[in-house]
Parts: sequence; C-alpha cells; structure tokens
Amino acid sequence: RAGKVEDADRFASGWIKAHPKDARFRFYLGDVAMLRKDYRTAETQYRAIVEAAPENAVALNNLAWVSHQLKLESAIAYAEKANQLEPRQPTFMDTWAMLLSAMGEHAKAIELQTKALNLEPTNTGFRLNLAKIYLAAGKKAQAKTELDLLANLGEKDPSHTEVMTLIKTL
Repeated sequence: RAGKVEDADRFASGWIKAHPKDARFRFYLGDVAMLRKDYRTAETQYRAIVEAAPENAVALNNLAWVSHQLKLESAIAYAEKANQLEPRQPTFMDTWAMLLSAMGEHAKAIELQTKALNLEPTNTGFRLNLAKIYLAAGKKAQAKTELDLLANLGEKDPSHTEVMTLIKTL
C-alpha cells in the first residue's frame, strides 16, 4: 500500500522460501495479484496451493478464474473440480457458468447460473452474470428481465453503470 512493491516482493519471496506450505499467505498473494490483474502471479500462488492440497475448492475456483483470464484450457477442469468438491457453493457455480458461457455452452451455463442465483437471490453480481450469459446466448428478452430488475435497484447498486450500458445494447 505504501508503494514499496520491491520490498513487498522481496519479503513475500523470503517468506515463501521459509514457509513453503503457508497456504494463507499464498492465498493473500494470489488475491492481491488478482486484484492487480497480475494473473500470472495469481496463477502461480493458487497452483502452489492446489499442488499441496488438491481438494482445496477455493483455490481451485480461483485458479479456474485466473486460468480463464490467461486463456488456459485448464480453466474449465479446475472449475468442474471445485464444483464437484462443493456442489452447492454459488460462487463456484458462478465461476463455472461464466467459463462455460465463454466456451459457448450457454444452456449449461444458464442452468448453473440460475441455481447459483436461486441459492443467493439477492446477489446482484450473480443476476448480472445471468443477464450476460443470456445476452451471449442471444436471449435478449431474458437478459432484459434480469437487467430491468437490476436497474430498479438504482444508482446505489455498484453495477448500475454496467447495467445501464447493457440495457442500451438491447
């Protein structure tokens, strides 16, 4: 935060060297890298966690997302495994649905995203992603329904600008 990136990187490298099994610290590094859109670094951290703990569904889900950002074919397999390990986790369903939609598998993506939204009906991010999947599938009427619900939340919703932009494309 103080802008001393080199010092932070040096500390992180030393810590990982001294504590190679510290998954919490690796999660932190992966999360920070993901926020900076440094997907290569995030991938390295999440992959190390998965190698040490192949059943860590959170690390698999995060690895799926960053792998998708890096356009790696392995992304979908990580998302599938995370969902197999925790099949009723809406966040994991959301990730998998978005990856499926990106691959053109819109029917399965809509099914998964609808399940995620049913588990967390007030999650506006899930509703926005469902609208995006509908748009990608060419289902403008369904997308409009979801976007109108979001637009009715008004400017207090963090996705309002994006929602309004998407509505204009209909």
